[in-house]
Amino acid sequence: MRTYETIFIVHPEVAGEELEALIDKYRQVLVDQGASVLKVDNWGNRTLAYPVKKQARGSYIFMVFDGMPSIISELERRMRID
Repeated sequence: MRTYETIFIVHPEVAGEELEALIDKYRQVLVDQGASVLKVDNWGNRTLAYPVKKQARGSYIFMVFDGMPSIISELERRMRID
């Protein structure tokens, strides 16, 4: 198993329980694929380096997990769907 870090950015209007539900959803994707989540940090709203879809800010979520390389493709697929 390898240790991976990922940062994903969520629309700034997604907050509170809705944001926690989204984080739990991605955590569960990792656990279902056999990974162990070591750390999840919400870095809060930050300014993006450049606007993305007319948004200048976003909520940064940092995750550290142990897992097999095959887990990455499933996590990316689920994130693209959302």
